[in-house]
Amino acid sequence: MTRTCLLLAMLAIVGCKGKESGGGSASAATSSSSAPISVPGGVVGIKECDDYIAKVNACLTKDPALREQNEAQVKAQTENWKAMAQSNKEGATAACKTALDNFALLFPTCK
Repeated sequence: MTRTCLLLAMLAIVGCKGKESGGGSASAATSSSSAPISVPGGVVGIKECDDYIAKVNACLTKDPALREQNEAQVKAQTENWKAMAQSNKEGATAACKTALDNFALLFPTCK
């Protein structure tokens, strides 16, 4: 069940990418748009999760618009994985491995 929820959340991120109305303001981008996404408490502590977050950060620091679209979801996903790792490390590891395996589907512009 947890794996399914996480996969659906990841797919929701993909679904949100193409829904820009074109009316976004240039002032929404901040000077920190090239900095890694910071989550209080740091990394998850599971290699697969931390690898995925590093890969996402590398991708999003290259594209400020993509970062703006996905920053909140990445922060929420990281917090969810951190919480899951406390009670279900095996489930968190599997969810992060799935995210890594599907990275190209979630972020097709990041090579």
